[in-house]
Amino acid sequence: LFSVDFPPGEIILTSDLEFGGYDDNGEVCVSGATAFYPFLFGSSGKVSLTSAGDSAFTVRGVCYIGGASEATFGGNLLTSIKNVNFENLRLESLISAGLLGWTQNDASVDSVRIGNAVVNAPMAGVLAASIRDLSVNEFYGYSIVLNAIPKLNDNESFSTPNASIGSLVGYVEVLEVVSAKLDDVHITYSPSVGTSYLDSSLPDRDAYVGGIVGHVTTHVKLHQVGLENMVLTDYADGEGINYVGGLIGMVDECDWFYVERTY
Repeated sequence: LFSVDFPPGEIILTSDLEFGGYDDNGEVCVSGATAFYPFLFGSSGKVSLTSAGDSAFTVRGVCYIGGASEATFGGNLLTSIKNVNFENLRLESLISAGLLGWTQNDASVDSVRIGNAVVNAPMAGVLAASIRDLSVNEFYGYSIVLNAIPKLNDNESFSTPNASIGSLVGYVEVLEVVSAKLDDVHITYSPSVGTSYLDSSLPDRDAYVGGIVGHVTTHVKLHQVGLENMVLTDYADGEGINYVGGLIGMVDECDWFYVERTY
């Protein structure tokens, strides 16, 4: 939608936005391509996405099925999403997947709804795969499925470093979530999906699986966060350590941990 050389500073939606979506029978993006970025930006810069006026417009049918590339919506440049809904989201990669991708930027998500989303990657979250600082306010997510292992074709295999997945984010240094609800969420770390299989190295790596976040290192604040109808499954075997938690898979040397009115 925009030139790689001239990314915008702000995108303002004035109506709903529809992409091709995912073909369950053909297991491809409806566009016919194996992968595409709805917003392909340059390698630097920060972009915000919001709706015009008081109404929240909806982005539907985002589909990215990548191999060794990240599956993301904003080319790793989105640092703010406000008053926007997402429906029928499909992000799949052998590396990482999430709306904000894998980024060193700080980001904020405010008044956002995400429904009917499938996100499959070893590093994955519906909002971000890996991010330095993420602030979330007034969020609602429903019918979300995450798996650390994307579906592969017959006789394909791959190995990856430690897996880290959570409904919102896979790995984060600083996370603050205020007033959020997640309903009907299924998170799985499985060494086999469909007809795929893994190199023997992957089940021997560590896995971080959490209801909100897989792995956090520095700062956590959860205030008025509700989880309903959530299922976390860890089928991994091997010599690796699997960290599984209803809220957080692993808290690593965190210097501030705050949880209140959260269930």
